[in-house]
Amino acid sequence: MCCLREVDDPRKPSNGTLHDFVEILVIAMAAVLSDCDTVEDIAYWAYKKEDWLRQFLPLKNGVPSEKTFLRIFRALDPKQFEVAFRRWVAEVVGTLNGGIAVDGKTVRGSGSGGETAIHMVSAFATCAVLRRCLSAGANPARQLSLRPVATGAVVEVTKRLKPLV
Repeated sequence: MCCLREVDDPRKPSNGTLHDFVEILVIAMAAVLSDCDTVEDIAYWAYKKEDWLRQFLPLKNGVPSEKTFLRIFRALDPKQFEVAFRRWVAEVVGTLNGGIAVDGKTVRGSGSGGETAIHMVSAFATCAVLRRCLSAGANPARQLSLRPVATGAVVEVTKRLKPLV
């Protein structure tokens, strides 16, 4: 997770930040790996798993609130996060046998009322139990693109998933 230290903290230190930025990202990624889909789910998961999280995170001021996660996600530079996330995924994928299946969708009704629709891309390690949501956001141009992340784990998204050799 040291790759996440390369992502700039978008908060101003003078605003009395209580939670470590990297800890927030680690918690969010662990929650999404645990099938959390919303900011509310992430905050609730963090609250319920606080004892477990303290095994590897200091959590000096406890777990972040839903509002803290929301503020971070709104201000986070998606390109910086993408680069760090890709590096982390490449490290993880390098230890897996098999491939990664990719699935994309647009959340139904999310583009109503003049708002931009939410587009999501998920990746699944085909030989592991883990599932990882790669990206969720309102702007498809700001999404993580589906370029290769590691040799042997490259997939092409068409009408159906097909491994590339």
